[in-house]
Order: sequence, then C-alpha cells, then structure tokens
Amino acid sequence: MSGSRPIDALRRFWWVVALFGIAGAAVGGLPQPQTAADATVQWTASHTILVSSSSDVGSLFTDPLAFNQLQLFATTGQVPARAAESIGFDGAPAGLAAQVVVTADQQSGALRISTTQATPDEAVDVADAFADELISYLAERQDELRETRLTSNLDRLTELETELRDAEDRADRSPDDRVATAELDALTRQYGVVFEQFNVLQADVGQLVLTTLERAEAVAITDQGLGAPQSRVGRGTFGLLAGVAIGSAVALVLARSDRKIRTRAEAEAVLGLEAIVTIPMVSKHDVSRVSVVPDRHDALSDAYRTLRSIVVFADEERASESGEAPVTLVVSPGSGDGKTSIAANLTAAFAETGERTLGVNTDFRRPALTKRLLGYQPEPLDLGLREIEEAPLGLVANQSDTLNLSIIDLSGAGGHSPSELARTSARLLPRLVKVSDRVVVDTSPIGATAEVLEFVPHAQTVLVAVRLGHTSIASARQAMEMIRALHKGDVLLVILGGGVRSDGYYYSQEHDRGSKPGRFRRRVKPAADVRETVSV
Repeated sequence: MSGSRPIDALRRFWWVVALFGIAGAAVGGLPQPQTAADATVQWTASHTILVSSSSDVGSLFTDPLAFNQLQLFATTGQVPARAAESIGFDGAPAGLAAQVVVTADQQSGALRISTTQATPDEAVDVADAFADELISYLAERQDELRETRLTSNLDRLTELETELRDAEDRADRSPDDRVATAELDALTRQYGVVFEQFNVLQADVGQLVLTTLERAEAVAITDQGLGAPQSRVGRGTFGLLAGVAIGSAVALVLARSDRKIRTRAEAEAVLGLEAIVTIPMVSKHDVSRVSVVPDRHDALSDAYRTLRSIVVFADEERASESGEAPVTLVVSPGSGDGKTSIAANLTAAFAETGERTLGVNTDFRRPALTKRLLGYQPEPLDLGLREIEEAPLGLVANQSDTLNLSIIDLSGAGGHSPSELARTSARLLPRLVKVSDRVVVDTSPIGATAEVLEFVPHAQTVLVAVRLGHTSIASARQAMEMIRALHKGDVLLVILGGGVRSDGYYYSQEHDRGSKPGRFRRRVKPAADVRETVSV
C-alpha cells in the first residue's frame, strides 16, 4: 500500500473489520460470565518507633546521629541485610528494602516503617524485622561511637596531665618567666575542656533512643480494578468494539503488505503522472469485442472516445511538418493490464472520425488486437522477413468491414521468433505513417519482454495502461523508468477499473448485454480493396 490513506485500506478490507467485530461480539455475548475475582487484595503493615534523646535538655538535631538520617539507615547498609537474614529472605537485601517505605515526623519524633505484601504474615514480618534491626543497629553503632570517643578523651586527658605537670615544674623553677606561666594557663584551660567532655560521655547524654511505640499489624487493601460487564449486551458491545479495533489493525497490515495499485491516486503517485481518463468496469461486458461502435454511447464507449480526443489534442501540439501520421504506442507494465482493450477501442474510435487508421499488433506472444478488430485471427503470412519489408502494404494489411480501419499483424509469419517479427514491424512503421492518418501500436508488456523498446522511438504519444487491483507497484515503476529513458514525447496515464456513472445519463447498453452486431467478416480483403484505406 504505497501512498494510500488508512481510510482507503479500511474501505477495501471492510469485510475483515466486520468479521472480527462479529466474532468479538459473539465471544463476548454468548458465553455465561465465569466466576472470577474482580478485585485483588494486598496487605499493608506499619511498625511505629518513637525517637527521643538521652539528654534532658537539647534537641534531636544536636545528637551524634541526626534524626533525618534514620530513613537512610533503615533502607541501606546493614539494616536491610540483617532484616533479610532474620526473615529468611533469599533475594538481594536491596530488593527487600525497595518494598519498605520509611516516613519520619520530626515534630513528634515518630518514625513509621511500612510495607505492602501479598499475605498478612509477610507484611508483619517485613515491617517488624526492619524496625527491630534498625533499633538494635543504631544502639550498637552509638555504643561503639561512645566507647571510641571515651577512649580517645581518656588518652587525651592522660597526655594533658603529663604536659600540665611539666608546665607546673617549669613555672615553679622560673616564677618570673611569663612564657612558662602562659603555657601553664593554656594547658589548664584545655585540660578542663577535655575533662568536661569526658564527663558528658560518661553520663551517656545526647544519644538517640529508639523505642517501639506500636508493632506492625496487617491491614487488607482491596483494589477493585476494572470489572467486566455483567450483562450479555454489555459484554457483547465490549467484544464488538475490541473486534473492530483488532480487525482495523489487521486491515491496515494487509493493506501495507499489498503490492498492487488499488486507487487512481495511488497510480498517479507511483507513476508520477496525472491520469487523463478512467475506463470504467462494466458488468457482463464481452471484452473480446470492441466497445466503440456506431450508435453506441455509454460510459464505456464514451470513455474511449474521450481518450481519442485527448490523444488528438496531444498530437496536435507536436504535429509533424512532414504530414506523417502520428504514432500512438499503447504499453502496460504487465500482462492483463488492459493495453489491448485500449489499443483496439482507440483504433476504432479514430476510424469512427473518418481518419485512415492502422492498428498494429506487436504483441506476438499473445496476439489479440487483430481478433478484437476483425472478429477472427487471419492465417499467418507465408513470407520471409525481407519479403514482408518489401511487399506492398496491401498484401500485408488486413482491412475490417469498418470503414477506414486496417490492421497490420505479422503473428506467426514464416515461423520467425517474436523478436524478429517485432523488429520487422518496427521497420514497416516509416512506410505506414505515410499512407495513413493514425497509427495505433499494441505492444507486449514492458515488464515481460524488451520488444516494446523497438517502437518507443517512433511514437509521438505513449499511453500507459494501469488496471486497478491488478498492476503491481514494482512493475509500474520499472516501466516508467524505461519509458522516460527512451521517450521524450507525451506519456499519458490511462486507468482501467473505475466505477460506472449511475446518474441515468447513459441509456444505451445493448452491446454490453451480448448483442451481436456482426461488424466484421471472416476473410481478408484482396489488395485492391485494401487500397481504399492504405495507399500502396
């Protein structure tokens, strides 16, 4: 689907959307609702700790361990590892800590450790384990810090006592020595400060005290979620919408994977041309006969007449001063794209105007032009290629019962190959354009053979046939690349497969209903009769 809109894909694959919608409605509406829990239950538990200071005066913020660091200690380091070990948790301690939420209220001094688990026992065990381990770990840590500071202060006091005795001896020996006296005073003050710190540490003042205020208790949390519709109508509607959504997605995927040209806009985008006319699809139409016949005016025949007028206008802009007949080359990217139908009806449309018209078949692998115009396929010429090139055109051409219309078709002549016949037909073109008013050449598909390249340099106008739903994108692009490389004249895009007007304007459809007008006779006219159309 190259360049197509999503709405085009949904229109083309509407049956996929409808099928999925019906299936979704059936699946949702027919079965009885199954018994299932629409809600999920989890359990939360919180362990509350009261944080206080061992000092009668002062603030929590002056203690060795700051209050706002307790949240960090509870979820990192030793506490998660101890808690995981205490409850037998096999995973990483950090994973267990991620399930715990610690909140602190500095104003009341409360610390709450909470967790949410699948069962009440798990919730209680995790919350209590983290709280208990935090209390014991902080107590141990503060004791270690206190002992370390006591030892350090005691060692400092011992050092100061020794220095103080030495300073007293120097001052006693030299009472008038001001330096010795000042040194003694400084050491005395320093000793007093350290001694006071030692007494404070001994009194166990300023440490944080964590006390369990309330142990964890599990509380159920119910999550209702999105409940399924209880009625069949509700379930069916929900299933219908889901089916339509899935079907739309499938339709878009199918359209994206489709490599055929489906719309006129897509054909114009792929080939880089604006379509000049759309040949409609007509039901019960016999494609083995031409649609352009006298007294027939319907959507199909008039589409070919419109094409004729456009080609005439294009040729007039590039009219040759030599007076030679313009050559219209009808090509297609692949087989079955409708080029022979265009060539046959365009030839008939030109002859209808009174112009001497030659239809030239060069699709020697699947020749169909002559049978469409004559109603039968003539016997092949029993001539060599050189003889064909030199023979009078009256012996080579076949004239239909339609006035001003002749056909050149070398199919099967002399048992030669299609390539040889194509080259011979190309050599005849300079003679054909001098004895006729219009030449329409039906070629082989560009994507199948290279024989069409023999005729591109001779053409004034090239018509590219694209059948919607049949022509592939890749072959169309390849065909346009070859045409643009070899042809400098007009290249016109003709679309086959459009819709028929339904406004009642056209009234005569008898030829589409299988009438047999008997326009052709199953014989080849002699040379004398052919000269009425083709000068020799």
